[in-house]
Amino acid sequence: MDEMMEVPKEGEMTDVFLDETVSEADSKIEGFGNDASKHSVGVWCEPVVEVLSVSLRNINKNSNIMRSRAIYANIFVVDSMTNKTNTKCVIYERNVQGHEPEIIPFDGGTLSLTGPDDIMSMDRPFIGLDIFDRVVGETIVNGFKPLVKTVDMAKQNHTFEQFNKLMVHGHHESGCSAELEYLALTFGVFATVEVQLIKGRGNKRRIGEEKEEKGFKVYGTISASYNLLCSESKVNRIMLFETKEDSNDFKWVRLGCPLALSRSVVAVPAYSSLTIQVELWDFATKKLIVQGSNKFETTNHRAEKTITGLSNLDAEVTIVWEKPFKLDDPVAKKSINCGIHSHFWAPHAVEVFSIFIGRETDKPLRLHGMVAFGGGPGGFKLFNRCKDDPFILDPGRNLLPLKGPNVTLAGGDAFEISVDLEDVDGLVSIKGIVSSGYGIDHHQGGWFNRLLCSVIKGKHELSFAAVHYTVIAYAIKVTLKVQLFFKGGHEHYSNEISRIHGSLVAFNDKYGRRSTYERLYYQNVIFERPKENPLEIPCMEDFDMDVELSKNVFAVPHNSCLHIAVDLSCQCPSFSGFIKDTIQFKVGGNVSNDVVIEGDLFRINISVKWSQA
Repeated sequence: MDEMMEVPKEGEMTDVFLDETVSEADSKIEGFGNDASKHSVGVWCEPVVEVLSVSLRNINKNSNIMRSRAIYANIFVVDSMTNKTNTKCVIYERNVQGHEPEIIPFDGGTLSLTGPDDIMSMDRPFIGLDIFDRVVGETIVNGFKPLVKTVDMAKQNHTFEQFNKLMVHGHHESGCSAELEYLALTFGVFATVEVQLIKGRGNKRRIGEEKEEKGFKVYGTISASYNLLCSESKVNRIMLFETKEDSNDFKWVRLGCPLALSRSVVAVPAYSSLTIQVELWDFATKKLIVQGSNKFETTNHRAEKTITGLSNLDAEVTIVWEKPFKLDDPVAKKSINCGIHSHFWAPHAVEVFSIFIGRETDKPLRLHGMVAFGGGPGGFKLFNRCKDDPFILDPGRNLLPLKGPNVTLAGGDAFEISVDLEDVDGLVSIKGIVSSGYGIDHHQGGWFNRLLCSVIKGKHELSFAAVHYTVIAYAIKVTLKVQLFFKGGHEHYSNEISRIHGSLVAFNDKYGRRSTYERLYYQNVIFERPKENPLEIPCMEDFDMDVELSKNVFAVPHNSCLHIAVDLSCQCPSFSGFIKDTIQFKVGGNVSNDVVIEGDLFRINISVKWSQA
C-alpha cells in the first residue's frame, strides 16, 4: 500500500492537531451543505439481482414438430437464507384457472415476465420454475437453482456488474429446457414505478364526462432503462406495460388511478439514472394520448414527474426509491434495546470500513482531495491528499486507503460523511455527502448494526464512490497496539535487512464474515504491505518496534468480540519466517488484554484496551 498520512498516536495527539482536524473537516462538510445542488447525495444501496429474461429452448434439434407450446407456469425467486415466509417474489404466473396460456413456438421463445411483484432484497436468492405445456398436458420444466450474486465471489477488482446465464433442463421426453438470463449488481437500488393518466394542465379541450368517470381502453408500451458503467453488455428496455393494438388484452384506465403494470419493480445501479418511456394510445379513437420520457436520478426518496400529452391528458410518473434490506418493514424496525454491557455506558457510534472507487476508465488514477466525517463531536479526516502528493489507484484496485482518526466516531443525533475526490488528470471527479438524517435514535432503529453502503455519483456518471459503514447501536471503544520483536540466536541478525509484507485485519464477530464481499469491504485493514513494497527494518537481535497502524481505535458492539487476523511474512537474504493466526479479544471492563503470537524468527505482541466510546 502507498505511504499513508502520518497521524499521531493517541497518547501524543495534541489539542492543536484535533482542533485543526475538526476545523478542516467541519469546513468541508459545511461547504457541501451550503452548496448541495452541485454535489451528489449518497444513495443507500445493496447487492441485488435482476431477472432479465426466461426463455424456452428446444433441445431436440432433430425434431420436425411444427406446433407451438401453450404455456402455464409459476416462476418465482425466494431467499434460502431466511425462515421468513414473505420473501417469495413472483416473476411469472399463469394458472389454468385464471389465465390464458402464453403461446411459445416449439423451437423456442421468451416468456413475458410479469414481475418481480415485490422487492427482491435477499441474501441467497434461488429461482424456482414450474412450467406446464397444455398441449401435451404435462410439466416440461421443473427446477430450483441458486442465483449467483456479485458478493458471492468478490475480490479487490471484482466485477460489480455481472451478466449470468442459467440453464434448467426439462424432462427428457419434453425436449425442452429453460434458459435464464439475469444481472447481478453490487451497488443496486430498487425502484417501484407508478404511472397514471391525469387531466392535462393546459386543458386544450374538455374530456367527455363519461370517459372521465368510467375510464377508457388503452394500448401501448411503458418501459424502463438505465446505464451500466463498465459492462460491455447492455440492458435493453425492461417492459413494464405492453399491449398491442390487435390484442384482446387491452387495459381499462381511469383518470387519476394507477395503470395496471405487468411489473412495477426494477433494480437500478445506484450510480445510474432511470428513464421511464411512455407511449399510450386510445383504443376507441386510435389516437395517440401521450408519448415521451422522463429521467429520474437515484435518490433516497420518491420523485414525481409529468409527461405532457398531445391533447388533454398527461402521464404522471412516480418513482419510489426503496430502502435497502426492506428497512421500512415493521420487522426491521423492531427494538434493539437489549443487553447493555455492565462495565460501560454504551452510546451508538459509526464505523467507516472502506471506500470503493468505481470508474469507467482502466487507467491509473491519481486521486487527491478529502474524505471527512462529521457528527456529534465534530469533524475528522479519513483520507487527505494534496494535488502534489496524490494517491495512485492502479487498474484492478478499487479501495481507497483510510487513515484514522484515533477516536471513535460518535454519530450524535445525525452524522455525515463527505467525499471530495478528483483525479489529477481529470479522469474522475466525485463530490458528495452521505447523510444519516436527523433523529437516529428515535426514527432509524432498524438501521443499527447493519452493513450499510451509500453510493456517491461522480461527474457525468463516469465514476462513483461506495462508502461502506455501519452504525453500532451500543458501542465500546477499543484501543489497539501492535509490537514486533525479533528473537535472538541467529548469526546474521546484525548485518541483514528484513522485509516484512502481509496484513493485519481487525473485525468483530457480529457481522462482516458471511461472504467474501463482506470480508473484503466490512473489515478494518490496519496494516497492509504488498510483497513488492515491504516494510524494511534491521534484523537486530532482540530488536523491537511499534507497528504503525492506519487505525488503532475502533468501535465494536458491546456484546461482540474483537478479532485480529495476522498474516505476516519476514524475508531476509539467509532466512525467512511467517506468522498466520487469528486472535480473539473479549470485551473487558476498562482493562488491557495482551497476547503474544510466536513465530520461528519473530513474534507479535497485540495489546487491546477497552473503554467507553
